Amino acid sequence: MQLNVLKMRSDKLKQFEKKGITSIEDLINYLPRKYWDFRKTVTVPELRDGETSAIIGTVSELKVENHIVKLILLDENDQKFYVQFFHQEYMEKRIHCGDIYFVAGKCKVFYRAKIIANPIVFTKDVDHARKIYPVYSSIQGMSEEFLLKQIQSALVLNEKFDYLETDLIKKYDLMLRPMAYQQVHHPTSMEELERAKKRLIFDRLFLFHYKLKEQEDPSDLSSHIQIEHVDMTLNILKKLPFTLTDGQRKVLNHLYAHMKERRKVNTVVQADTGAGKTVVGFLLASIVIENGYLAVMAAPTVLLANQHYEEAKQLLEPFGIRVCLMTSELSKKEVGILKKELEDGNIDLLIGTHSVLNADLPMDSLGLILCDEEHKFGVERRNALDRKGVHKVSFSATPIPRSIFYAMNAPSIELNEIKTMPSGRKEMILKVEENDYDVYPELLKELKDGHQGYIVCPFVNPSEAELFQGVDNVESEFKKAKKYFKGYTVGCVHGKMKDQEIHDTLQKFRDNKIQLLVASQVIEVGLSVPNANFVAVKSANRFGFSSLLQILGRAKRSSLQPMGWLLSDDQEKMLEFSKCKNGFEVAKCDLKMRGCGHYLGTDQSGNNPILMFVLDNEKLNEEITEEINAIFADEKRRKRYFIVDEMEL
Repeated sequence: MQLNVLKMRSDKLKQFEKKGITSIEDLINYLPRKYWDFRKTVTVPELRDGETSAIIGTVSELKVENHIVKLILLDENDQKFYVQFFHQEYMEKRIHCGDIYFVAGKCKVFYRAKIIANPIVFTKDVDHARKIYPVYSSIQGMSEEFLLKQIQSALVLNEKFDYLETDLIKKYDLMLRPMAYQQVHHPTSMEELERAKKRLIFDRLFLFHYKLKEQEDPSDLSSHIQIEHVDMTLNILKKLPFTLTDGQRKVLNHLYAHMKERRKVNTVVQADTGAGKTVVGFLLASIVIENGYLAVMAAPTVLLANQHYEEAKQLLEPFGIRVCLMTSELSKKEVGILKKELEDGNIDLLIGTHSVLNADLPMDSLGLILCDEEHKFGVERRNALDRKGVHKVSFSATPIPRSIFYAMNAPSIELNEIKTMPSGRKEMILKVEENDYDVYPELLKELKDGHQGYIVCPFVNPSEAELFQGVDNVESEFKKAKKYFKGYTVGCVHGKMKDQEIHDTLQKFRDNKIQLLVASQVIEVGLSVPNANFVAVKSANRFGFSSLLQILGRAKRSSLQPMGWLLSDDQEKMLEFSKCKNGFEVAKCDLKMRGCGHYLGTDQSGNNPILMFVLDNEKLNEEITEEINAIFADEKRRKRYFIVDEMEL
């Protein structure tokens, strides 16, 4: 059901669309990232510095100073606490002395005074305020009040039918699906919320494996692609400026053997950041190209697509391979020219974002699809990558055990691992610190040694929200770094910049015209600058563990000693992360620190949610797989699940 049935303005529809929300189903699946339990209130002595609590008080004094509305309230024992509203002068007219308010927010103790600034809840409706509050990731330009109203409207329109058989609901003691959505958005108790999360996790795994089973096609195990020549590829191999690792050679030879025998290659190549997955992909592309076929490479971001394009040109164009880039930045005219070039056979390797998956592109000679970080594509886009008889190789920087891999994938998908790193690569020296004073001198030392590096922040601009006060941001860090690292060129890059600006800045960094790059998470995936051997991550606790692993990987692109610093006031969390040696350990650690239920309410930046659900529910995952095999073996049962075809993960 399309989102426009809610009859909202077009600008609001666009705001939702930017978050990937285009239907009623998308909206009800926009789940809270956390919850505040304000069912119980405290008194003034129970307010603790840094803790978020709820308290009831009577307004005794009110004044406005320097655009701050300042209130003194008395609790039930006539003890004082303070509430402040910054840049909300209009609140003065709404509040009167003697009024009783329910106040909830983070307390700060300043010279024994207990202050709640910009409270999360401030209302006279005390009875209604005692509840569990869902907290959603913000949507730019949209108020929380508007978002909550639209979610409530979507819940009213949501399908009341439960797709699961009654026997399965009873067998696994599951809450009904419509009720689970009600509870996850409007929980009546923490116990019911946990039951709702359990149902939604069951649904994620059930739908994942159901769609996986649907995609099974026993007839799609062979390939029409004929591989007879490898002379050009062998020539490329001889002239590489480095020697392939044993792991790279093993995977390349194995997949080449499959191609030569006309067995369809459908594989995931796993390796840690910097192990050389992309080079293997380019060499496989060279094999199909010299045999007269087209190769396509899809990346999740424009930045990564651009980097692959530059690397492919440098490696392959000297051998006559014609490489072309296609992203959403192309004009209609440019897309038309590209289509004509494809039709005329003038493109050998097409690299781009999801736009390369467009069915309108003429790809009759398609022989190989390469997909980088496939889990970052939506389900529909991942499905578009599969073509009958066409070889497909996906790459992942999150190594996981084979047992888990095969629990998550169809039997026809093979796992290949590159376990060796390029010769000379060193283990990163990773330090956990609390402030700049200990880190900046070490960054300066690296710069003096002629190296380059990154300072990465979670936010682009300073946040006015009280909750995010003190969280590091690119804008402020850029100003500070320019003052401290005098004599060196400091650059700045973040997701709010235009794609061309990002491209130009990164090119200057690659050319060493910029020595220190202050960046947001935009540099997380794929950026490769061999001379950049250090990275400092500010407010590191604000990043997911998988994202941290990827960010630190930017400093592991050469034989230089990689250095990393995690700056955070959450020392315990960062020390736990620093013990992890690879992507799988990171996933397990992330799960241990946050719990699987957390992944229901995040956008999964840098994470594979299905992996987290499988890791935390291995037995349930096996049972669901068996249930689905039984459903597909029984035509009568299978018919009941027709609606699953229209449901999205």
